[in-house]
Amino acid sequence: MVHASKPLTAGKIQGYFREEYSSASNSYFTEGGTLKGHWHGQLATALGLSGDVTPEAFDRLSEGQHPATGEQLIQHRDTIKTQSGEELGHRAGWDFTFNAPKTVSLTATVGADDRVRRAHGIAVRAALDAIENYVQARIGGDHAAETTGKWIAATFEHDTARPVDGYPAPHLHTHVIVFNMTEDRNGQARSLQPYELFRIQSMATAIYQNKLESQLREIGYGIERGTNHAPDIKGYTKEYLDSESLRAAQLHKEMEDRGLTGRDAMVNIAHQNREKKLKLTPEQLQQIHRQHAQEHGNQPDRVVAEAGQKVVKEIAPDKALARAEAAVTFARNRLAERTSVFHHFEVIRDALRHTQGRIGLPQIEAELDRQKAAGLFIEVQHIRPNAPAFRYTTPELVAIERQTIQEVHDGQGK
Repeated sequence: MVHASKPLTAGKIQGYFREEYSSASNSYFTEGGTLKGHWHGQLATALGLSGDVTPEAFDRLSEGQHPATGEQLIQHRDTIKTQSGEELGHRAGWDFTFNAPKTVSLTATVGADDRVRRAHGIAVRAALDAIENYVQARIGGDHAAETTGKWIAATFEHDTARPVDGYPAPHLHTHVIVFNMTEDRNGQARSLQPYELFRIQSMATAIYQNKLESQLREIGYGIERGTNHAPDIKGYTKEYLDSESLRAAQLHKEMEDRGLTGRDAMVNIAHQNREKKLKLTPEQLQQIHRQHAQEHGNQPDRVVAEAGQKVVKEIAPDKALARAEAAVTFARNRLAERTSVFHHFEVIRDALRHTQGRIGLPQIEAELDRQKAAGLFIEVQHIRPNAPAFRYTTPELVAIERQTIQEVHDGQGK
């Protein structure tokens, strides 16, 4: 699943960087007691950012400054409301968090299969590459947002959750800090308009889950459907998974007790109810998790061993084309049942979910282009100028609209 935070202030995002994102207590794999982050994005490349995230560049970007020179690129708002604290003077960025399924977390960390960890990283990057295309710049005044397809993001991979009753369960996840900066067609730095990024979270989740499932199948893992279409690795008992999901259970119980629902309520409760992170070395973390796994029959070891014995068969090209056609057709029919006009990201999302990791994003996009050329999808002018992607209808829906209009016309005066 992919979740996006509310706008973060520069002070908060800098504090998170030092206390959370780069903290050694969040991961087995650290260097010199610090967890290294990595840069992502076309604008990051353009500004010379590559490799590990440095504190100086991170802090400057959070203030809207050039990461190398410190030049102020994004001006902070200075109004009566910002001065009184009613509004933010500067939105430093947003935290998009990619959460691996619990079975994936256990296999990667307790089962010590680095291939699964790499699969998570590959899936995160695939999703980031796709959703960066939806980045837009605020132009100001009455001007519509401009699609730029450029951002600067810093990624931090963690593999443990907040402790509950002193136990920090394995939880593989990646924080992606998207800074409030992009660049318009004239090369001028602009603040980022995040509206489209929030709209396409379901597509981002589908791309991540699709790529993750594909990678897991390639290395021999059996997959079953989990919550919200998640690809769960087969071989784990419910009792073991529940014992490793104490944090989620804690939050859900607190919400139920308070009669609350929704993602915002969950985030608020998560910040109100959390134990301090334990000062543990990576070796100590591994020992705690291994001991807990032994109490449940060492399931991660067995799952990893069984995956190594499976022979993975490649899908024949003709079958791959047929699967892609079936997936896009499914998405078109499903969406057309619910509305007369639907969005490009909805087609991609539903088609990827239908493939269950056996067909990837490039094949789905190619099939969608083929069906568009065949007239099965009809592009519709977008209600928002300069939107980053198409909307569609279908010939069948157009025919229904025409029939409805004709019936109204024929009934006039009768």
